[in-house]
Amino acid sequence: MRFIVNRPAVEFGFRLVRQEGEGRVVRYTIESYAMPEPEGARYA
Repeated sequence: MRFIVNRPAVEFGFRLVRQEGEGRVVRYTIESYAMPEPEGARYA
């Protein structure tokens, strides 16, 4: 078994961003909810 230790009290998740291009092109990107926040305020 594997465990993650010392996790923050509030943990932000991820979201899937879908972008449609020309024709049938669809791109998916994973973004963190924490990224818009400054580094010191991400887990506060």
